[in-house]
Amino acid sequence: MDWETANDWLIDHLAGLELRELLPVAETLASLLDEDDIEGEFEGEMGDDGYFDDNYPSYNDVLADFEENILPAVVEEYGWDDVPTKREAWNNWTDSLCKNGQITTHQYCTWDNPY
Repeated sequence: MDWETANDWLIDHLAGLELRELLPVAETLASLLDEDDIEGEFEGEMGDDGYFDDNYPSYNDVLADFEENILPAVVEEYGWDDVPTKREAWNNWTDSLCKNGQITTHQYCTWDNPY
């Protein structure tokens, strides 16, 4: 295939990647960009998690919500010492938030499990 520019090659290459392959490429590209230059292209300031849209909750907000609304039922059912169950509950919680668009895929893939 003939590409006229590096951008043409990059677009063609990225289009052939699956999401699990694309995320590390996107993270590498983002790490090479200057945040000040990127901000100049968008209105508003970049949030704490590296997003321009502050509509996404922070890790601490999601953790507090989980500990208030989900964790008590898990502990009541399985006990405080059942660490694998708490870890699974956290994973299920953040997975559902991601699938519902309440957190980004990047947040879901990079947040540590607190349990």
